[in-house]
Amino acid sequence: MWMVLILLGLALAAFILMDANFTGQRNNQFHLGKVGDTEIDWNDFQRAQSIMYSNSSQDVFTTRNSLWQHFVESAILDKEAEKLGIQLTDEMIEEMKTGARLSPVVKSYFPNQQTGQFDRSFYDNFIQQLNAGQIDPQGVQRWEYLDNFIKTDRIKAQINALAEKAIYTPSWMAEEVYKEKQSKVDFDVVRIPYSQLADIEPTDQELTAYLKEHRAEYEQKEEKRQVDYVAIEAVATPEDTLAIFEEMNEIKQELQTTEDDSLLVLSYEGGYSPAYYKKDKLPETLQEKVFEMKIGEVYGPYLADNAYNLVKLIDRKDVPDSVEVRHILRGVKTQDQIAGAQNIIDSLQQLIESGSESFEDLAKSFSQDQGSAINGGDLGTAFPGQMVPQFNDLIFYQAEVGKLYKVFTQFGIHLVQVTKKKYAQGTDRSGARIAIIRTPIVPSEDTQNAALAQANSILSEVQNIDQLRQYADKHNLDLVTSAKFGANDQNLGGDLGANQNSRNIIQWAFLSNVSKGDVAPEVYIFDNSELYYNQYNVVAGLKDIFPKGVPSLVTVKEEILPLVANQKKVEQLPDLSGKSLQEIATHFAAQVSTITDASSGSGILEGLGKEPVVLAKAIASEEQKVVGPIAGSGGVFYIKVTNKKPAEEIDNLAFYRNTTGMGVKRSIPFSLIQSMKEAINIEDKRSTFF
Repeated sequence: MWMVLILLGLALAAFILMDANFTGQRNNQFHLGKVGDTEIDWNDFQRAQSIMYSNSSQDVFTTRNSLWQHFVESAILDKEAEKLGIQLTDEMIEEMKTGARLSPVVKSYFPNQQTGQFDRSFYDNFIQQLNAGQIDPQGVQRWEYLDNFIKTDRIKAQINALAEKAIYTPSWMAEEVYKEKQSKVDFDVVRIPYSQLADIEPTDQELTAYLKEHRAEYEQKEEKRQVDYVAIEAVATPEDTLAIFEEMNEIKQELQTTEDDSLLVLSYEGGYSPAYYKKDKLPETLQEKVFEMKIGEVYGPYLADNAYNLVKLIDRKDVPDSVEVRHILRGVKTQDQIAGAQNIIDSLQQLIESGSESFEDLAKSFSQDQGSAINGGDLGTAFPGQMVPQFNDLIFYQAEVGKLYKVFTQFGIHLVQVTKKKYAQGTDRSGARIAIIRTPIVPSEDTQNAALAQANSILSEVQNIDQLRQYADKHNLDLVTSAKFGANDQNLGGDLGANQNSRNIIQWAFLSNVSKGDVAPEVYIFDNSELYYNQYNVVAGLKDIFPKGVPSLVTVKEEILPLVANQKKVEQLPDLSGKSLQEIATHFAAQVSTITDASSGSGILEGLGKEPVVLAKAIASEEQKVVGPIAGSGGVFYIKVTNKKPAEEIDNLAFYRNTTGMGVKRSIPFSLIQSMKEAINIEDKRSTFF
């Protein structure tokens, strides 16, 4: 019996250990990161992204990064708020959502589509619908989740305010800053480009010493990696181009005989709008041709911007250069409001057309465009392109003076009346309405498949990055080096840019079993996002790994080599002390130029560009003394200060003290949270999930 009990005990212990181990793995599996001792759970992150960004027009990389920053800042600021005794109750957050002083976060969710500023009427309408239960469940969920963002924003604002109050600029400091910025200096300068000086190869010891001295400039806060890649591009062949040309000729026959231009043009994804274009608004290739054509005639196919084009002249008419117009607007925010707004506009139109009410009086009483309502709906003089497209097309190309028209735009339903059309003297009034069908010249499917096959052939022949380089040299292919990237980046730079395929390569490069010199086991296909075809077929290999911290000399040697070489060029120059600036210029076959009114705030020096070291030397130098050689960005410099202009006495020290501290205060919202992030251990495992 005791043996059975022991075995049962061992089995139970094993089960408990197995379950504990499984639970640990499970928890770790959904562990997205950690900020100090606060864990960020993958499920929480995904839920937040689904709620806040499900209908966002931003790309997924941007929204994920924004949300990650929110989670990180929220974790940091919650701890800081606890230390500082900052408390936010549910009632306080609700007040910031619906009270008199709305949170900036809330305001950012209700912008006016035209100005981008907070739209109070849009917000009020939303609250009314929310209280009436007319907002969809997803919208309600987003509104409720906004509490998290409001809380973080408010804590940040309060901590920033505390930091701002601690900023103090003493009078002596303000006075010194004033003198430094307002003092000016004139100086003569000789510039000798580095390219004119003999090349001197630095030793590794010299390069190492430079790296040690400038370690802060090269130290990396996270590990970076870099790939080399060959991109086989699918390019349209002459046969592909001919096939597209022949297809456009067939479409031309349809376009010449169709009775429904708009339907045909739109079926080929062409352009068909009510607009009438004057000659100078047409592409240069069409300016003369369109106004020589007969109505109904089709021109093309002609080649422009790597596409074959067909143009049909639909109509011609005189087009005003400007119009005087007025309107009555009934705003529409939801589908349910359309019918009510339409009924009001119809009723107003009947009253005006019957003569029982004037346009001006009804606009003052019923228009929801407060800016024009006070003036009887008058919008003044409008010019082409000034109004939203539907409104613009109506008043310039369709409306007759004095008649009433209805048009629906993003702002609601408008009752519109053009009161006057104006034509500039000495200009051609004629405008042409055209339809355009455009077919880009893109590689055929066979050509795309051939490019992919070539990339796969390369992949089958190379085992490492050295072989990839050799293959590229042998077959005259470009071997491209990507930008350095971190584990969570999505941009390789160059033609590949930021997208999911770049992200896939970066994820591969950071796999734990991938070493420097390895070649990725698959071909990455990059689509042309505008023309929707497989453009690049990429074979990539891991070129280099740049560890966190100060890099080794090998990894930055190419970068610092020219800098150290330039320093050595300066060190090897002959001793020209005692020589005049003109004699120095003659020695180097250079010229003396003059810089006037330079100050510490001068970013660019005329004729020299940005040379902060030269500027600092000039400000610190004595008058009439030749100083040099100075190792600058664009060469070696010798200078002589000819005139120093001290700052005038400050007449309002209190004001200058305030403005001096203002720059520091403005930097607090960014720099303070950044310093908080640097002071805490942040574990980021996003790259293993996305």
